[in-house]
Amino acid sequence: MAIKVNFDNVPDANQPAWEILVPPGWYHVRIHDLNEFDSKKGEPCWGLKLEHQGEPCFIAEDVLCFTAKALSRVKVLYKALGLPHKGEINCDPTQVFNQQVYVYLEEDSYGGKTRMKPVFDGYRNLGDLEIKKLIEKRKIGEKDIPF
Repeated sequence: MAIKVNFDNVPDANQPAWEILVPPGWYHVRIHDLNEFDSKKGEPCWGLKLEHQGEPCFIAEDVLCFTAKALSRVKVLYKALGLPHKGEINCDPTQVFNQQVYVYLEEDSYGGKTRMKPVFDGYRNLGDLEIKKLIEKRKIGEKDIPF
């Protein structure tokens, strides 16, 4: 039996998982990689790779910098993971590595490429039933996925 397909928006098999675009929204992800580095100004940062825990398989990336201006993002992630997020604490990458969380992703352009990136305050705890309902309600099918 013949099956009609349109390959115009189908990615090549070698397309990196972080180049896959999905509709903006909440996704259940696992922090499957964490790279520690210093910013150009010498400030400590974490590069996170967020692996979607469902279909389609994709990876989003995020960078958390430990600066006065960006610490609120670190706090949002720590709160979403149920980790200490008040007072003075030691932030250790082992605390967040391999943890699962909800993240709100939207399209972002960087270096001439479009990718999925978390919004500034886009992390929530897996116990957030409102977000869980939104994810369950969203039916991801062929018409919703851009490939």
